[in-house]
Amino acid sequence: MSSISKAQKVRLGLFMLSALLLLGVTVVYMIGITLLEDRDPYIIVFNESISGLEPGSPVKYNGVRVGSVEGFSIPADNVTGVQVDISLEEGTPVKEDTVAVLNLQGITGLKFIDLTAGTNRSKRLSPGQEIQSMGSTMDL
Repeated sequence: MSSISKAQKVRLGLFMLSALLLLGVTVVYMIGITLLEDRDPYIIVFNESISGLEPGSPVKYNGVRVGSVEGFSIPADNVTGVQVDISLEEGTPVKEDTVAVLNLQGITGLKFIDLTAGTNRSKRLSPGQEIQSMGSTMDL
């Protein structure tokens, strides 16, 4: 029977410590990237069911992913609507005439928000303001 020497135990311990440290640094780096991104918050009020839209669902600008859905609430002054909080990459050119539309992602029933670009002449919306909604492409 072979026994493990003290030197082998020390090398194994150092290897395990190094592996755990590398794993920890990788996890912190991956999480830190998303936490340190500068994001612009906006709100959208849909006057229809948003079933299939979940926190983390994509927000696309003319088909390009620029953000995600953060959460939902029902506005006290509009009980027929649902307020959707989104965050977009900093500097996304959201204009006053930009319109938000609900679209389906394939055949799963999950939805995403597609922002259609406004015109170049329109003023930019400041972060925190409301983007107009047009409803769902399934209703058109």
